[in-house]
Amino acid sequence: MKKIFIIFLAIFVLIMDLYSQSGFGVDIGGASSKSYLLNLKYFKNKNHFSIGVTRELNDTNGKKVSHQLTNYGREVIGNGEYFSTVDFSFGRFFTKKLSISTEVSLGKTNHYTNYRDNRFNNGGYYMVNSTSSLFGFGGYCTYTLNKAFGLFAGYNSIRKISGGLELRLIN
Repeated sequence: MKKIFIIFLAIFVLIMDLYSQSGFGVDIGGASSKSYLLNLKYFKNKNHFSIGVTRELNDTNGKKVSHQLTNYGREVIGNGEYFSTVDFSFGRFFTKKLSISTEVSLGKTNHYTNYRDNRFNNGGYYMVNSTSSLFGFGGYCTYTLNKAFGLFAGYNSIRKISGGLELRLIN
């Protein structure tokens, strides 16, 4: 997932650098799905584009193990899933203070099992049993407080209700 984000980030910066720079910023936020998000944003006239990542917090235990060795503990102490996505959005300012954006999210869900083994930190380890692809979409509104800060809130079909802070770094 990190490699995909770095590739998309490089493409994003190269494409946006071809045009006159109106401004860059970041979005930092959280969502009701116990996930956090970080977006890099580019402003051009009344439009803005962003690319970012979302990662769900999870209850994995200890170290991630890809293969269970014969001397590892086998007692299952829980299981669950968590997701991570790359998010693309386009938005437009409808007034000086208010913008509305649409968003597309691509990612994966990891299904894991926690095992007890006191030789590992936190008394165990976890293994990812399977992964599945994710596709989601959503929208959000941003209210600009001043030239540097804004607040956003919205909904995405993967992370559900989200909100956070927009910070403009370069104008």
